Formats: sequence, C-alpha cells, structure tokens
Amino acid sequence: MRSFWAIWWDQLDEVYVQVLLFFGLLTLVISIFASPGKDATEEEKSANSARYLESISIFFAVALATSIQTFCDWGKERQFLRLREEVLKQRVTVLRGQYGTTQDVLASQLVVGDVILLKAGDKVPADCLLIEEMDMKVDETAYGLTDDAIANAAVVKQCSYDDAAEDEKNPDPILLTDSTITAGFGKAVVLAVGSNTRREAELAETGQELTMSKQETPLMLKLEVLSKIISTIAYMILAICAVVFGLVWLLQVMFSDTPLVSGDSIFRLIGLAQTAVALLICCIPEGLPLVISMAMAFSVDFLKQDKLLIKNLDALETSGMITNVLCGKTSTLTTGDIVVGRLCMDGGSFNPESPEVNLALIKRLQNTVLLCSDVTMRMTENSYSPVGSPVEVGLIDMLMKQEVDVNELLVERERKYTLRLWIPFSSDRRRMTVAYQLPDEETVRVVVKGGPEYVVPMCSRQLDQNMDTPEFMGAAHDGEGYQEDVVRQLTSERLKPLTIAYKDMGLDDFLALYESNEKFETEETRANLENDLTLVATVGLVDELREEVTDAILRLNEASTNLRIVSGDHRDVVIQTAVELQMLGNETDTEFVHSSDELLENLKELMVEKEDEAEGRGLTFAFRDDACKARFSKELKQRIVAVYRATPELKHMLTAAFRISGSTVAVTGEGLSDARALSEASVGFAMGEDGCEAAKEHADVILTDDNFLSIVNAIRWGRNIQDNVRKFIQF
Repeated sequence: MRSFWAIWWDQLDEVYVQVLLFFGLLTLVISIFASPGKDATEEEKSANSARYLESISIFFAVALATSIQTFCDWGKERQFLRLREEVLKQRVTVLRGQYGTTQDVLASQLVVGDVILLKAGDKVPADCLLIEEMDMKVDETAYGLTDDAIANAAVVKQCSYDDAAEDEKNPDPILLTDSTITAGFGKAVVLAVGSNTRREAELAETGQELTMSKQETPLMLKLEVLSKIISTIAYMILAICAVVFGLVWLLQVMFSDTPLVSGDSIFRLIGLAQTAVALLICCIPEGLPLVISMAMAFSVDFLKQDKLLIKNLDALETSGMITNVLCGKTSTLTTGDIVVGRLCMDGGSFNPESPEVNLALIKRLQNTVLLCSDVTMRMTENSYSPVGSPVEVGLIDMLMKQEVDVNELLVERERKYTLRLWIPFSSDRRRMTVAYQLPDEETVRVVVKGGPEYVVPMCSRQLDQNMDTPEFMGAAHDGEGYQEDVVRQLTSERLKPLTIAYKDMGLDDFLALYESNEKFETEETRANLENDLTLVATVGLVDELREEVTDAILRLNEASTNLRIVSGDHRDVVIQTAVELQMLGNETDTEFVHSSDELLENLKELMVEKEDEAEGRGLTFAFRDDACKARFSKELKQRIVAVYRATPELKHMLTAAFRISGSTVAVTGEGLSDARALSEASVGFAMGEDGCEAAKEHADVILTDDNFLSIVNAIRWGRNIQDNVRKFIQF
C-alpha cells in the first residue's frame, strides 16, 4: 500500500489543486514585485504590504484540503486492507476423522499435512500435492505463464496416467496457491502454507505491492464533465474580467494625470488582476474530491454492518448509479433453504418423508441420490450435517427425514464404490452425471439428475412399484405426457422439478465406451452415455421467497431501478415468481418472459464477441453497429423482465448489452461460469455463502448473507454519496 506522503503527493495531480497553486503563486509574485507609487497614501502602502497574505491564505487552503483528503484516502486504503482480509478469509473443506468426514476451516488455519477437498470454482489455498482427482484442470495464469500458455491456461493436473503409453511423461500433481480449479475435483495434501508458498516467495522477490484498482465510475465521469464545464465558465469569466478590467484601467489612466507607465498605474492594473484571479478561484469547488472521499470513508464500515464486503471501493460510487439489476432467484430472492415438497414415482405423488411405495423402490431412489451427490458431512458436537449447494442439501435432508444413515452410506460409497466418471452440474447442461463401479466390481451404475425437459427425453424405461422397468418413450408421447401431467402439476404449485434417472451397464462395456468416446469430454460424446436411462423419480423442491423482497423491489422501482430475473429455473416457476413479486400482472402475461435460447438468438444477431482492450475486461461483446444498439434499446431492453433456463453465455451477453446501451447494470452470481458476467457488469455482486472463490474474485461486492436486500442497501449507500456531492455542488 502507498505511504501517507505518496498519497499526499498524488493529490497535486488534481486539476483544482494545480489551478489554485498556479494563481496562488501568481498572487505571491505580484505582491512581491509590485509597489505603490510615490503618491500612494499610507493606507494604500499598508494594504500593499499585506498583499502576500492573500497568496498565503490560498496555499493554506490547498494544504488543508489536500491534507484532509490525504488522511481520508489513507484511511480508505487501510479500510481496503481490512476488507481484503475479510474477503480473503477463504473457508476450506478439510478431511477430519474417518472415511471422509469433513470440517470447514479458514485457509489461514491450514497446516502442512492437511488433506483438503477441491472442486471447480475453488481457489487453491496453499501449495498442495494432488493425491486423488477426476478430470481436474487448473488456471495458473497468476504465475506468469507465456502467451502461448495463457491461451490454454487450464493446465491438466493428474496424480498418474491411466494409459501405459503415456508413462514416459511426468504427470503434474502440484497445485500452487491462488490458482483456480476450472474443472473437475480432487483431494490434495498441503505441502506449504503462508510465507513458505511459492506465491509469497515470488511477491517478496519482485517487491510487488498491493494496490487499489482505479476505474472510471459513472460518478467520476459525470464529475469530470462538471469539472470541464466549471473550468470553461471560470476561464470565460477570467477573459471577460480581463477585458472589462483592462478597459477600466485604461480609462482611469486616460482621464487622470497618472502616466501610462508608472508605479501607480501598474499597481492599479495588478489590483484588478488580483480581483480577476479571486473570482476565478471562487468558481473552483476545490473541496469536491474531499467530499467524495469522506462520504466513502464513512460509508464502508456501515456497509459491513449491512452484510456487504466492498472489494472495489469505486463500486460504492457506481452502485448509486445502478439502473438495472440482473438477479438470479435461488438464495437471493429466495431463502435458499430448499426442501423436497413432493416425490413423484411410478405415476403417483407422495409425501417425501414417508412415501407409501415399495421399500425396494425407495432404496433404489436413495442409492441414486447418494451416488449423484457432491455433499460432504460436517461434524458437529453430537451429529453430522450436510454441506453443499442448497439443492443437494435439500435432497440429503429428504433422506435423513426417511431415517437414512446418510453419513454411513457416504462412508460406504467411499470404501466400496469406485468412481469412474463425474460430470458436475452446469448452467449450460442443466444436469449432473456420475458413474460408479458397484461393489460387485462387474457393474457400473450411471446416474443422471437435472431438469425434467433434459433428463426425461433420455429415458427409455420407467421403474415401477414391482421394480420392473416397462418401456417409457421419454423422447416421444410418454415423455410429453409425463411433462404435462407430473412436471406441470409440480410447477403449478411453484415447486422446482428435478428428475433422477439411471442405468446399469457392464464394466467392460463402460470402459470400452469411455475410451472410444474420448472420455466423454464433449457433449456429443456424452450423448452416447446419457441415453437408454430408467426413470426413477421427479421431486418438487420448495424454495420460499424472502419476506422482505417484494417491498425491496418496490423501493427499487420508486428509485428508477429495474429488476430483471435471470434464472436457470423452469419456465413456469420463474413466471410464478415474477407474478408473486408483482413484476408481472398475471401468469398469462408472458410477453416480458423469455427463454435463454430465444433471447440468445436475438442478441447474437445484434452483437459480436471482441477483446476489451480499453477497460481490460477480457472477452466481451459489442453491438455490430449503431442500428443494432438502437434496436436493442427500442425492441428488447424494456421487454426483458424474466429469463428462464439462463446460460452463462446469455448472462454475459445480456450484461454487456445493458452496459453498452447506456445502463449502469449490476449482476449477481455464485458459480465459476458467472465470472465473465461479474467482470462485465458495472457492479458485480457475488454470493458470500453459496458463491465459489472464483466468483468472489471477479466481483466488486460480496453479499455475506446472499440476500437481495443487501443489494438494495448498497444502492442506497451509493446514492447517499451522490446526494452529498449534489448538496456540496449546490452549496
């Protein structure tokens, strides 16, 4: 961080300060070299001797203002350091006890020898050795890779090679601090922490210092325009004064006995020049930067009380200018405490806590849920509790209410089952796929869970009460009927539908398919695995809206800020949510509701991808021409209220469209795929509880409680700063 004197010196770069110093120096020179004429009275001589006090008063005012602003900026940077320490309080999942029981600890509490769990979106908290992994890729651009390597920054990390032909190569099992997991997951043992890591050693060797990022915020741009206007007016006044005072001086000399070139005439001219300079100085609001710094300094601590961690202090200024908020639904508009409300199996709808179905069918459901789950069990004093995404935790809670010993079964999964494939859930795929080798060592069970419109068409059979698997044409009339009867019934009750399906295949068949399809790394090859499934069940997930959200949205609307829901949920659920939040008149008012595919197609006609060299946002989007920009503003912008089944690409493109079309746009995000949209936004809000470390790194503000009301508070504080600036300008 900068020293106090370095910050003070930087204040001299302000235009206001430089103008004041120039005219203060000019006044001092005039007062030193000017002297009253011989015929001057004693009063004029006394006044002249005190002329230098005017310049001293200007220097004193500048010194006082810059010193106060330096103290504010110095305190602001110290606040930034404290906030950064809060941001960097990364929590890490560490194996404790037997068979995979976990605890969450701070990264600063790690010690050499700890075994940690890492997944896509996590930042590596220490230098580690990978001991178990599944298709792990890591971004190591923080370690100064070459340009060629940056283009392929996702470095493959492996403990060993499965293919004997690759034994001549050396696998790369080393994970470096602050690198980001971009794909896969794994376990790693800690090798070095703190100052002993390679990252800290490089920083110490290069002498790099932590600096606050500076970017042109909308408030700064407006003040810059104001500054130019004030400067123009001030110089116009100076020019007018020069002409008028020059004429006055000339007339005084012409109609008096004083010679044109004499001490008295020059003294009068200097006096008139000093008056003009004084008028110019009065036009310059030299305290304006100070007002902004003080308003921000006093706001930051209060923001922390409102569950907001400000990573980029410039974002606090920008938040007051926000006109559009692109917000997800789960955990932000809703409580995030997801529970299973209904369980639909074999044509029936049951209470998920005690379904009246065949016990064998329930056991199969429990098995598929546990296999296709990435939750970990956290130790408490007397029990275990599931830790993971809200949906995963909700499914595990359902099993626990069915009196299933989840911890014991997860331990059994670790000991007796062999993981063969893991494709995590993503906003693009809308499903998760895993493959485990069963304890008989001859069978591989493939389990898929996700949105019913994606999973049901993959099914060719349905599991019934007798554990038989009658034919079920999921991609034809059976699937359409299932969507209409079962899924529509769940969504009409504002339940989020999630379908679970599986298939068993021989180990040799799976391995042959795995090798012939390039390890299922593309969607085309995955389609050869995700087919001929057996439909097990569809669950309806309950996720209640937060009580305070409706009032908060009304307050935003009154402040000319619009909320747009950009959600990955089912169409009917998103529409009902928008109606409940009074964003739509009724469920038939679908003119303002768009599917991700439809909106993405429209935006691709108007925009192209490009490299943002001006602001360093990386890959961004731009309108093809002014006509496309005008078309978006007139035809699309005001018609977007809610988007369902949103993808990361759509979210990023929509954010760019709003920003480039003149809106100050805020975006919420929690996943690795949200990083580009968060960077693109005027202000990016990351979820503190459910958000991954990659999302937090790209965000400007972290919501420690994942609550939409915290966004409203950030906008309120930003506008408070604007009001202070406006009042000062009016004063």
